[in-house]
Amino acid sequence: MNNAEHVSTHITNARTRLAVIEGLLQYQQIQGAEWLAGKAPSHADAVVFGWYAQNRLNPELVKQIWKHESLPLVAAWVKRVEGLVRAEELS
Repeated sequence: MNNAEHVSTHITNARTRLAVIEGLLQYQQIQGAEWLAGKAPSHADAVVFGWYAQNRLNPELVKQIWKHESLPLVAAWVKRVEGLVRAEELS
């Protein structure tokens, strides 16, 4: 397996795992909530955001994983969480 195939496999695996979060966000949306554990940000959001923050070191990973078209609710969730964080903390 060459490096490009290796990276592609890991990106696909990451999206597969985030599909669980996508499903949870879909359930929460049906319940009238937009956060992982309800109607307000919680520890669960902070924990998952920590994984996103690590990926921000590589903008291409963010595009291919967190903001991929197959995960629209995850992408919207990322935008909401980023809205809670001061800009200098995201740099």
